[in-house]
Amino acid sequence: IDCHDPHQAGPPAGGGPDDPNHLRACVGCHPLYQDPKAAARHAGHPVDAKVSCLDCHMPRIVQGFTGYNRSHRISSPSEPEILATGMPNACNLCHLEKSLAWTRNTLESGWGAHVELAPSLTPLFGADYERPAGPAWLRHPSSMVRTVAAGAYARSSQGPASLPELAGHLEEPNAYVRMRFLLAMERILGRRISDEEYSLTGDRALRRAQTRDLRGRLPT
Repeated sequence: IDCHDPHQAGPPAGGGPDDPNHLRACVGCHPLYQDPKAAARHAGHPVDAKVSCLDCHMPRIVQGFTGYNRSHRISSPSEPEILATGMPNACNLCHLEKSLAWTRNTLESGWGAHVELAPSLTPLFGADYERPAGPAWLRHPSSMVRTVAAGAYARSSQGPASLPELAGHLEEPNAYVRMRFLLAMERILGRRISDEEYSLTGDRALRRAQTRDLRGRLPT
């Protein structure tokens, strides 16, 4: 209850603008960063409507009904339990085109935080962890990681370019996972995809044909 009133509705889930009261709660406990210049030096970003304390320390990885909510486990982008294991981390959820190696090196050069990446990550992220994290997450063996990546692309300027790959996941075997990719595509397109265009619960042959047709009509 120090951060917000749990009985009062907050901003819309899944990517709405941050509530200024929540950000004031952050600097209430960390008064050093009440000064915007000090906050920008700490963050390595201009502190504005696009980037806030919450993006780095409470990333959107919790699956709500139609979007992704912020984690209430306040953490650091350099936390080994997140970055070192290849799970969706705060840095790459915004910088989907960057690699885990870039994130590791940036955290060390900018904040003095050293993280050892696990050797077990190399099949997915490359021998030197050089592959972009976003596409790697979309191919991750865990469906939950794949859907978190879909949500990140739905919020990103890279979303339109990702549409063909996202559409491929409309053939996922699990209906819930398919729904997450469908919601991501609808957010990027700015419209609902009708049941005639794609039947979430249709049989596999129908969905395959609809997905093929849908991919052919995506904006380029």
